[in-house]
Amino acid sequence: MTSPKIALVTGATDGIGIPTAIELARRGFHVIVHGRRDERIAAAAALVQKDVPSASLETVRADLSSLAEVRAMGETLAARHDAIHALVLNAGVFAKDHEKSVDGYELTIAVNHLAHFALTRALLDRVRTAASRDGHGRVVTVSSMAHQSGEVDLEGLRRGGRHTDYDAYAESKLLNVVFANELARRESKAKSGVTSNSLHPGVLATKLLRTGWGRGGAPVADGATTSVFVATEPSLATTSGRYFVSSRVARHHASADDATLGAEVWSISEALLAAR
Repeated sequence: MTSPKIALVTGATDGIGIPTAIELARRGFHVIVHGRRDERIAAAAALVQKDVPSASLETVRADLSSLAEVRAMGETLAARHDAIHALVLNAGVFAKDHEKSVDGYELTIAVNHLAHFALTRALLDRVRTAASRDGHGRVVTVSSMAHQSGEVDLEGLRRGGRHTDYDAYAESKLLNVVFANELARRESKAKSGVTSNSLHPGVLATKLLRTGWGRGGAPVADGATTSVFVATEPSLATTSGRYFVSSRVARHHASADDATLGAEVWSISEALLAAR
């Protein structure tokens, strides 16, 4: 019997994370449901199991505002699995005020960018194994159309982020696309077979949208469509360094194609991780 492909969904207890986990389970993936509170993780897993009774699931807990917890999650999952076929970097926050993470970094940058940068680094060998062994190793970064109005502040990033409210959010979402494209360049050069793409899930009725914009949007379940497409679509086996909207390649911010900027963001992010 062939073992199922494995997918990790961060932030799988809220917003589009739950329908993303459900749809991946429906497609036969073994889904790792991530959250930061045990009771919400259990509730999310129960929802997936209710919708897909045959679902193969496991759970993992980590507060993404803590790099120590992110590292511990990476170590736990690396010990459990020799291959991970899809990292769906879905979790995100919108901090209205200048809140700091436990590591002293601006909260939006810490969760939306640094945590996923750290987690990808921790699990990249497992994704590479999946790519080389099974021909399916994908890193899928959930960004936002808000990245188009963002600007990467390298000096601010060196300090762990210095913006607030929408400016911090837009910058974090641009960092998502810059990171995804830089990872694509690095994995292409390494000929690992790993693909890295980013996406806009849609304007959805999530808690994040209410917090940031004070309004609703499309049904949350609709937001899983593009994430699942990028994580699973066979025709995308070699597509990398692209940004998707409504399951189609779309234009991203021009700075994400700047290899010098991508390398600087990568280097600064590594330094911030090393400092904590």
